[in-house]
Amino acid sequence: MGITDEGSLGTSSFAWSYVSSMDIPGSDFELAIRVGPASSSKCPRCWTYTHEEQPDLCPRCEDV
Repeated sequence: MGITDEGSLGTSSFAWSYVSSMDIPGSDFELAIRVGPASSSKCPRCWTYTHEEQPDLCPRCEDV
């Protein structure tokens, strides 16, 4: 038995990805985690991935 939620992974092929899974003790379920690169750019001030590719600050940092 399994529940699958691909979330926002879409059908794009990543340059790299990490996939790991494990059985959940006491159940018939398996937990799988898939990690890929961020789809947004990193703000040069706070390092959060919140904006499209540009050298400017994110909206949060612009307000400071």
